[in-house]
Amino acid sequence: KQWNTTLSPIRSKAVNQVLPPRSEHASGGQDELAYCHGAFKLQPGEALIVEMEAPDAHFWSAQLGNLWWESLDYANYLSSITAHYAVPSADGRYRLVIAQTDPGVVNWLDTAGHEDGTILFRIFLPKAVPQLHVRKVAQSELVAALPQDTQHVKPEQRAAAIAIRRRHVAARLAP
Repeated sequence: KQWNTTLSPIRSKAVNQVLPPRSEHASGGQDELAYCHGAFKLQPGEALIVEMEAPDAHFWSAQLGNLWWESLDYANYLSSITAHYAVPSADGRYRLVIAQTDPGVVNWLDTAGHEDGTILFRIFLPKAVPQLHVRKVAQSELVAALPQDTQHVKPEQRAAAIAIRRRHVAARLAP
């Protein structure tokens, strides 16, 4: 019942958007973290663009989950990203792309076959939490909706990134 009570408002109020934290800190979990929650609901051929200024914080990450906030298969899918791996555009803004199929651009978050699920941003020790702007676009129009300087990613580069994830997860879980 607790998860349903927590998740129902997010699923009803934050579909294809990300809500700001209830406060700069203490928004659930550790006091040093600001949590921004949202949900995605995408049909095949649709994508979300989540845009934000670079957070004035020590670190940030974004992660997709299923309807019950369980992590997606992060070893085999690019379902999360951190400040270390995210690539800003020339204007300094980050644009993350959530889609069911690889759009061939940086900062893609793979839904791992889920048409709907949760979005979680964690921002560690923020001086201010950036506003997260979300818009849904047809995946066929995605490249036109992103800045011209958006880096493109080839299938072999994507496969290499997933191979690195698998090695990191295996090392983390090794006895």
